Amino acid sequence: VSRSGATPLPSRQEALQRVIAHTPVDSTVVLASTGFCGRELYALDDRPNQLYMVGSMGCLTPFAA
Repeated sequence: VSRSGATPLPSRQEALQRVIAHTPVDSTVVLASTGFCGRELYALDDRPNQLYMVGSMGCLTPFAA
């Protein structure tokens, strides 16, 4: 995917790998709400600071508040 005159956007996998790289296990929490992102995040690196709410249809919002 690219925009006219701009650098290409990262793939979902690349974006999630960047999130993982910048979220230390001991000081952050990662909340995944949509199916594809949550499943891919789990497949890339299942860590104790990640909460997957796959198929929750927006029920993750109270956890994020």
